[in-house]
Amino acid sequence: MNKVYFDIVKKIKEYGTIIIHRHSRPDGDAIGSQIGLREAIKTSFPYKKVYVVGDENEKFTFLGNMDIISDDVYKQALVIILDSGDDFLVSDERFRLGKYTIKIDHHMAKNKWCDLELIEQKEDKQKKVDKWKKEAQAKIKLFKQGKLDEDTLYKWMEENTFKYYEPGDIKDDFKLLKDVVKK
Repeated sequence: MNKVYFDIVKKIKEYGTIIIHRHSRPDGDAIGSQIGLREAIKTSFPYKKVYVVGDENEKFTFLGNMDIISDDVYKQALVIILDSGDDFLVSDERFRLGKYTIKIDHHMAKNKWCDLELIEQKEDKQKKVDKWKKEAQAKIKLFKQGKLDEDTLYKWMEENTFKYYEPGDIKDDFKLLKDVVKK
């Protein structure tokens, strides 16, 4: 097992206050992992103060609400950031006020911006791109055969593209969609 996992657990044990952040404009996996981690820590360490912070998405309030805390809480806190490839994506910039920061993520890192970072990429970028292209070509084939309407094709492209790409990397492959729409 990766030594970083042990280092993360050691830091969680070391701090009495833990604040968990994630990216802004959260989706279900960001909020779910944030609240899930809070509950896991509270279950294992019921005496610790564990907070989740950031903007809310009304669609996911059934998972739980964000905590409202003062800046002072950060002074002696461990801050864990989930699902944020870059620091400018983190909801609530106060994460920088924490005494120690940990990033746990699956996005490719452009630079190191936390004290400790765990980046778990399940597939390398080229595999993701190849997978997306294969799926897109299959959808386009169905579209051309009249088995898939334009709205469904567009919705699939919109929902699935950013699962496989970083922003700015998709220009050429959206030409694929443009060509289909022309025909």
